[in-house]
Amino acid sequence: MRCGAGKFAQKLALRGIAVDAVDAERDVIAAAQKQASALNFPGQINFEQADIMHMALSPQTYDYISCLASIQHVPIETVQKLRESLTPNGVLVVLGCYREATLWDHAVSVRAVPLNALWRTVVFFREKPRARSSLQVFRPP
Repeated sequence: MRCGAGKFAQKLALRGIAVDAVDAERDVIAAAQKQASALNFPGQINFEQADIMHMALSPQTYDYISCLASIQHVPIETVQKLRESLTPNGVLVVLGCYREATLWDHAVSVRAVPLNALWRTVVFFREKPRARSSLQVFRPP
């Protein structure tokens, strides 16, 4: 859902996962396709220019759906449609964003920027030497 530049789709494809990447913006999908083609992901990523709110989704089709910083743009009915398109053991991953409303919200957001950069760097150096493996999903008991 709203795949943007397709970087997350590429990370999944690197792990051998077939990906349907959807975005409503034609130019965004074109740029994501171009970048993925340059990185040689033949058949791994299916890019589709569509509005997820009006897109027909077959029930019980997907094992994994991610909504990264996009869920706040759709009505609850779309979230329900996404949920219904999951297989019985499928996972809907939502990483939401919020609007800062208070001084405390702004303070937390400002502190988060350097911390996120630090953790991205740590993860980069930890994962780089590691061989690529299949995506593992943690499900709490």
